[in-house]
Amino acid sequence: MSDPQLIARIERIEAQLRLLSAASGIPFNEGLPGEVVTLARADERIKAALRLTEMTGMDFTDAQRVVSRL
Repeated sequence: MSDPQLIARIERIEAQLRLLSAASGIPFNEGLPGEVVTLARADERIKAALRLTEMTGMDFTDAQRVVSRL
């Protein structure tokens, strides 16, 4: 599988986990650093994606995709 295919597959799995979590009442933890979550929820999504990139080495486009789901 290519990277885009893996990313798409992970996104589908995470979407299903969110639905199952909501239905069961068990919170779904994204496993992201608190600083990134705080920035994203403060409507600082670009800063959050940049920080995620710095902290993990993740590609910026992928980081934006992750942050957009918060």
